[in-house]
Amino acid sequence: MHVHLTGDNQMGYTHYWSHNGIKDEQWADVCRFAADAIELRKDIIRDGSGQPDSVAYVGEDSVHFNGAEEEAHEDFFLSKEAQSQFCKTERKPYDVVVVAVLLFCYAHVDNFGLSSDGDIFGEKPTDPHNEHTDALNLLYSIVDIPPIKIPA
Repeated sequence: MHVHLTGDNQMGYTHYWSHNGIKDEQWADVCRFAADAIELRKDIIRDGSGQPDSVAYVGEDSVHFNGAEEEAHEDFFLSKEAQSQFCKTERKPYDVVVVAVLLFCYAHVDNFGLSSDGDIFGEKPTDPHNEHTDALNLLYSIVDIPPIKIPA
């Protein structure tokens, strides 16, 4: 696993991830977590297009969603198959679910690489000034795991 965190990028606020394929048992956990996170924030999550009355997809091969209507930006697409991907959220409300799913994967999926234009972890993840405190709270409200540690 590796994580790389940088300051704001001139191309927009973006999260990046890569993996060499997710094992079946890990994928089942990812899908359960993603479904729970989406359910808890269903007021701000839609399918990949962000269209009204649409629902996010969590299935045997991918997780796919976007923000709701005018709060949509780029769709989040996580594949079970090997992937090198990014999602530009522009800090719109659905970013909290994107980050929570990515952090879950970082903690539970073998060799999951993660980087972001934002400070995902901050110096203190529970610091109210950390821009991703809501995502961490969502993550920890669904699963009982020790705090995620960043390798030195």
